[in-house]
Amino acid sequence: MVDLNTAKNMLIDGVLNAATERGKQELVKWLKNTGIPAARDVAAAYTARLKEQSAEESGWNKIRDSLFLPSVISVALWVAETAADKIIAAQAAAE
Repeated sequence: MVDLNTAKNMLIDGVLNAATERGKQELVKWLKNTGIPAARDVAAAYTARLKEQSAEESGWNKIRDSLFLPSVISVALWVAETAADKIIAAQAAAE
């Protein structure tokens, strides 16, 4: 059995070895094609639930559940996707 420090050090070594230009390019592509769409699915379920719950809230909690949190989540995903698109386009232009 591997102890926690050994496992941690092995993971750190793996991460450091993957921090290559090719590894970073592949990670951005994976995020764009797989990670962000999956996050959108989770966010859709979460924000739908927030909006349902907002019907039972009032005041600032209603604003939090119906507007603030769904908007923050949506904007964060939009920023991530837009940045990934721009990075992928710049990588393609550089090749």
